[in-house]
Amino acid sequence: MDPQFLQLLIAREIRPRGGLDSLLVLLHRHGLPLHELAVPSPPSLRPAVRALRDHGFQDHAAAVLADAESLVAEELAIVRPYLREWLLALPSPGALAIVLQLHAAGLDAEALRRCAAFVDDLAARLDDSPREPLLGLLDDLMPLLEVPAALALAERLRRSEPRPNLSSRSWLGRLRRCGAVLVRADLERALHDCAGTPNPIALARAVLRDAFPGLPALDEAARRLREDLAEALREGDPAVLHDPRLTPELLCELHRDVPADLHAAWLDRLLQLQPLDVDRLQPRPPAPPRHLPPPRSAAVLAGLLARLGCSAPPERERAADLLLAWPEPAAQSALLAACLEGHVDITPARARALAARFAAEAPTWLAAAEYDLALRDRVVALSTDLAPAVLLDHAPTLIRWWIAGEPHQRAGIAASLRRIPAVRLLAHLGPRLRAGEWGCLDLLAAPSALPTEWHELLARAPGHADRKPVALPLAAEDQPPFALAALRAPLPAPPPASPGRSIAELRAEFAGAEAEPIRQALKDMSSRTGDDWFDLLADLVGHASPRVRLQAHRLLRAGDRGRYLSSTLGLLDDPDPNIQRTAIRTVSHAGYAPAVAPLIARLAHERDPLHRELVAALRRLGPLAEDALVRAAREARPDRRRHFEEVLAAIAADVAAGQPLEDAAEDD
Repeated sequence: MDPQFLQLLIAREIRPRGGLDSLLVLLHRHGLPLHELAVPSPPSLRPAVRALRDHGFQDHAAAVLADAESLVAEELAIVRPYLREWLLALPSPGALAIVLQLHAAGLDAEALRRCAAFVDDLAARLDDSPREPLLGLLDDLMPLLEVPAALALAERLRRSEPRPNLSSRSWLGRLRRCGAVLVRADLERALHDCAGTPNPIALARAVLRDAFPGLPALDEAARRLREDLAEALREGDPAVLHDPRLTPELLCELHRDVPADLHAAWLDRLLQLQPLDVDRLQPRPPAPPRHLPPPRSAAVLAGLLARLGCSAPPERERAADLLLAWPEPAAQSALLAACLEGHVDITPARARALAARFAAEAPTWLAAAEYDLALRDRVVALSTDLAPAVLLDHAPTLIRWWIAGEPHQRAGIAASLRRIPAVRLLAHLGPRLRAGEWGCLDLLAAPSALPTEWHELLARAPGHADRKPVALPLAAEDQPPFALAALRAPLPAPPPASPGRSIAELRAEFAGAEAEPIRQALKDMSSRTGDDWFDLLADLVGHASPRVRLQAHRLLRAGDRGRYLSSTLGLLDDPDPNIQRTAIRTVSHAGYAPAVAPLIARLAHERDPLHRELVAALRRLGPLAEDALVRAAREARPDRRRHFEEVLAAIAADVAAGQPLEDAAEDD
């Protein structure tokens, strides 16, 4: 050993670790003074670790687990050989602390491979505190995992409790290293976890750079545009998000200026322009013009309209591009019709250019799309560029389509409806939410300010606290000025609550009222309960107006089943065939035995417009209707007996095939 090193020891410029027996021999050999070298006392080991060293793992592991925090280096050296045993004991308190301390002190490749075999047990502790050391260990294990294990870890990460991201690694990058395909919820989680960190705005900017790598920096013109758009956003103008000058990089820079109630619409627009994990969408390079645009004249317009209806798709697309520059209503209407009828594609440029014309003609097209699902797809695609005020006019239709639509339709409709301020859309969703249709909450943007009655209603939704995690509060210096101003402004005094009318007053009021005021009053009081209220509704099921009958029948669903179905039985003879159809389906799906007799009584009439509905209903009732059908067939005239026998044969075939009665009835 170098004598200079020994001199440093004597001068106490470096300190030894471990025993000094070998050093004393070297000092004596080089003639260096021994009395000046203070021999440190050996480190003090806690009793449990000392017993583990002296007597082995079996008898003293529990004592080590009970006192596993803050092990010193000498103690870690004793517990390190038992790494596999600590991994097996992960469900016990203390085992995770030992494993994380060993990882912080350094694990070799073999030890990491051993930990990778227990990745499921480690991931199960993600909601323990603190999370950052465990995330560091999982980051080191990710390259060692097989594909199924890595994907399972990604799902564990997604299901973990949202917390401020205090680790040095990116949340989205961690999911990518697991092989997961990023989705919108991952980006929302990463942005949510920025709250409560030392610099949430800078971290959110880093999250967006990680989510959309390769976006260019803003040039001078884009920075000036950003200031104008940011000011309009802070004032709560949703039209800013549909400015045609917006680019993905500009939307990312606007993140800190987006109010809470526009955050969902901002994210919709960003993902529309730049989907996650997709190479940046570059505009198609312009094709060299084959000829100059034609001069504007009535004859040229007629020629373009004729080309729009020709059979060659390239010619139709070319004519559609040229018609975008024609502001005449005839040209815009023809181009809109070509897009909605599927003759030409609906591109983002065409959707933006046709938004005003589509808003004017929307009632006609929405009515036509009620029974044409292909047209409905195209109407939904064009609706993404409608102004929120226009969407609000058609919200009832869009909500109904969303409830009954296919998954791809539901996503587009939800994105459009979330652009409507929540407080305005709730006026249309309120009756459905009061009836327990909590899935409609997916259509709401994040509400910024709602009356107390809406907060109380939303608080009743199952899992509402988990549906939209409450963001952690920002420090005052991190909050944008418009938020601080809103917090300082006093809230207006709530209006005094009007006392509810009694059932007797309602009966007196409804006695001479028109149908529409009665229906609206029922909608406004849809949250009422009580036997007197349901008795009133049962009486209104017999009202002269079909709209009042339907509204009262819908509200009866909140009462007891017997009252609801007995009232439905009275609608089987309703003058309106549509109401009859609804009543037939309701009692048959409910398996309501008293409905068998009136359904069979109508079965013998071949000219009944609802004959097929009656057959389907009796097949749904199945064995409940068999005895009555046998009696009716026995007592029927010979020329009508076959109607009952055919239904009996169909029921027998359904039962023999073991087919669900609902599905069997729908096969016809």
